[in-house]
Amino acid sequence: AACTALLLTAASDARAAQRRLSGLEGELDAGGLLRGEGEEELAGAAADLRDAADRSSFPIITPLEVLPVVGRQVRALQGLTSSSASVLELGVESLDDAQRRLEGDLPTGPDRVDVLRDLEASTANAIQGVFGAISDQGPSEGLIEPLREARLEINSELDEALQLLTRTQLVANALRSMLEGDGRYLVLGANNAEMQAGWGMPLQAGVLTVSDGVIDLPDLEPTSDLLLDEGPPLPDDLAANWGSLEPNREWRNLALSPRFPDSAPLAAAMWEATGGGPVDGVLALDPYLLEAVLAATGPVVAEGDQVSAESVVPFVLHDQYINESIDEPGRAERQDRLSDVAAAATDALSGDVDAVTLAEQLIEAANGRHLLAWSKVPEEQAGWESAGLDGELDSNSMLVGLVNRGCNKLDWFIDVAASFDVETVAGEREGVLRVAVQNSTPPGESSYIAGPQPDCGVRAAGDWLGVVSASLPGVVGAARVEEGDVAVDGEDGRTRVVASNLVVPRGQRVERVIRFELPLSVRRVRVEPDARPRSIAWRAAGRTWQDGEGRTITLPPDAR
Repeated sequence: AACTALLLTAASDARAAQRRLSGLEGELDAGGLLRGEGEEELAGAAADLRDAADRSSFPIITPLEVLPVVGRQVRALQGLTSSSASVLELGVESLDDAQRRLEGDLPTGPDRVDVLRDLEASTANAIQGVFGAISDQGPSEGLIEPLREARLEINSELDEALQLLTRTQLVANALRSMLEGDGRYLVLGANNAEMQAGWGMPLQAGVLTVSDGVIDLPDLEPTSDLLLDEGPPLPDDLAANWGSLEPNREWRNLALSPRFPDSAPLAAAMWEATGGGPVDGVLALDPYLLEAVLAATGPVVAEGDQVSAESVVPFVLHDQYINESIDEPGRAERQDRLSDVAAAATDALSGDVDAVTLAEQLIEAANGRHLLAWSKVPEEQAGWESAGLDGELDSNSMLVGLVNRGCNKLDWFIDVAASFDVETVAGEREGVLRVAVQNSTPPGESSYIAGPQPDCGVRAAGDWLGVVSASLPGVVGAARVEEGDVAVDGEDGRTRVVASNLVVPRGQRVERVIRFELPLSVRRVRVEPDARPRSIAWRAAGRTWQDGEGRTITLPPDAR
């Protein structure tokens, strides 16, 4: 009876821990954890599991361990509760360590490199602890159903923790490698008011230098002034799909594909061809990344204007153009001011920086493709890939982009709704992607924002002209566009790109429907964000969301 009571109490402790952890699901993000939110519940869950492990290991229980069936269950309970308690205790300890290192302002210069080096070491220690927990869970065969399910669930959680820790270690390693050396990185300033596929049009370029933790970004140059007479060789897919637009000569066409691993090395080669010299990597950033930085540094002054986290996005994407005409009399001054915002934000990173806010905001910006990174240095590239900053698309990715070809800044006013459905047509499975584009440009916008731009094919002010570009899972079959042309249809890395020309007059809504053969092997689709100023409103698999970050949807069984 005493043994039974102890085991029941141990099980009760384990359930209490599970309730604590379940209460935290969906409530915490990385920033919250670094601020200490939820730490009390995590510590409480660890204590509950440790109590469960201790109770199930009391001396009075020991004789049961040798029994052939009951003993296996007891040893499994001991192993699961003890290993889970160890992981949670390690997690709380690691969070305490991270909070202590990031408390207050982020160190500057070489001290910033030391923080990253310490983070690498503590993460490596945590990874070792998780591996130890996985190998110390007791018997795995012949378990009763509740224990078997508990083991599977715990192993799934441990696997996720291991992946998170590994990504953290790789990212810390990449940042340390980047900051501790003498590096040169090409910066592409992307403008989301003139969107391309998966990132804004690169309208500025310049070199960011890094030396022993100190970052410097001088004035950026307009990419319109960097047109090459002869460009470097194009990657095969970019050449096949978009070669006629010469993205290896015209910098503003670099973002026709969302796949940064193709565009970034090309940009590095183009920069060297301009006489700018070799670079170690390429960074693409937009005003939303500047918003993230200013949230941690506070406002900066750019050419006499105070720019804050709240004002930087509308200032860069719209307000600076309000009084500009199509003849661009203030173009040089405006370009300098825009460059000044990026330079001032970079300079601010050398001062007082709220470390937790910076980490929190950068994660959010990166999730929305507002920061993309590529490096020639293998350990840095591994970190960017692990963090999802590399801008690559997987074989099951789906990304909808609107490529602005109208030489205007109308994407600030464009709303996009997309839906993905699976239908059966003539006994075959067919994917149906519907993209509805609403042009909400108000009257009275400057000609620089709204046009017209006859040389670019836009004859009426406020009309949006461009291309709907859909990156689809690589295995899809024949595709067609209802009531529209197929301007592009080809392989793009591990995906398939289908694009159709589109004109959306001011105040109107136009829809494109893309149908494609969808093999039964496609069971999940990863809907990627497009980095638009107004997030795409998505509907798929009975769910709706805004594409501020990627979302994986599982196709229903009858759609497989």
